[in-house]
Amino acid sequence: MKKADDPEDKIEKCHDALKLYKSPLPETLCGGVRWIMEYSDMNAKFLSVAQEAVRLHLERNDFDNAYEITKHALKIDPQEPGMLLLMAKVMKLAEKPGLKAYARNIMPYLESDDKEQLHHILQVGQ
Repeated sequence: MKKADDPEDKIEKCHDALKLYKSPLPETLCGGVRWIMEYSDMNAKFLSVAQEAVRLHLERNDFDNAYEITKHALKIDPQEPGMLLLMAKVMKLAEKPGLKAYARNIMPYLESDDKEQLHHILQVGQ
């Protein structure tokens, strides 16, 4: 991702990058090892940009945009523990309804350390 110093530029560049990646590659293209590696690399880059964009929006208390970006990222990779936890944090900070039900639903996808982080988010909000 291109570097930017100004927070406005960073947010704009993150949004531009996120627009490029609308959905994962179709499974028919991911049959070979090369495609699986490309798919994995693109997902990792997308999630990294999404996390940065969410962080920038949270710094500005822009919870609605942070929530929408996180929701989109979870459509791309619905079992990514870091993004699952980030959604819980965003929901808590944005005071979105359904946080407790969401926390129960993601528990099977989390390791013990992640479960501790989720508990902390539910208690403290950070």
